[in-house]
Amino acid sequence: MQCGNAEDRAQWNASLEKDLVDLLREHDTPEHKGQNGWSSEAWNTIVKKFHQKNPYARYEKKKIQEKEKELKREYKMIKEIRKQSGVSWDDQQCKILADPPLWKNIIISHPKAGKFKTKAFPLFEALGELHDGQTAEGTYNFTSIESSHCSTQSQLENLGGAGRRERTKETEGANGDVAAMMEKYLEIRAKQVEDERNKPRVVDEYSIKNCIDLLKTMDITPEEEVKAFRVFKIPENREIFMSARPETALMWLRAEME
Repeated sequence: MQCGNAEDRAQWNASLEKDLVDLLREHDTPEHKGQNGWSSEAWNTIVKKFHQKNPYARYEKKKIQEKEKELKREYKMIKEIRKQSGVSWDDQQCKILADPPLWKNIIISHPKAGKFKTKAFPLFEALGELHDGQTAEGTYNFTSIESSHCSTQSQLENLGGAGRRERTKETEGANGDVAAMMEKYLEIRAKQVEDERNKPRVVDEYSIKNCIDLLKTMDITPEEEVKAFRVFKIPENREIFMSARPETALMWLRAEME
């Protein structure tokens, strides 16, 4: 019974959802996945790794599968909303941007979209790659690259234009230089994008955020929660708190706060 109560208190949050999506992407291979989704064996592995990473969130396999379906539905819904005229996307905050009248129409078409008027959806890119094979450099999120490209191209064209004014007989050579510079720039930019995509993600298992996420699942008063923030400033305290069993972690934390 205690495990059940602990599960009820452990609410899904952005950190847990990200861990789940990361594991789904890790097992997004023909070996683990068929036409109807992940195999039962793959799901068992995903659930096991999820529990190892988040020992305080003891969700059953069925609950984790339901969360995967929910995230997929939300991704598909936001994908459709972003196609509507007048809707834009904030790449920094990962939020839908639309005027109030447009939001009314959105909610009529997608009643469950209301929460995304203020709530971010940071997993959009990862879910796009998982379900549609789209990445940050793909269909939906190209603004920063495109604007950088256009800015550089404009500078190079101005450079070429100045050369033509100064050397009217060397226009062909100037154009060739500009083309070579553009080609070099595109090669460098493509390499930067590839390096960024392949850069390993550094995850701090004992971060303050993870400690606070775990703290939210415990029976603790607001006053104690504020005191706990000071305890979490010390790296060794965070590691002890995250490594201990939930019941002993809370006892230890209260002793540290005295």
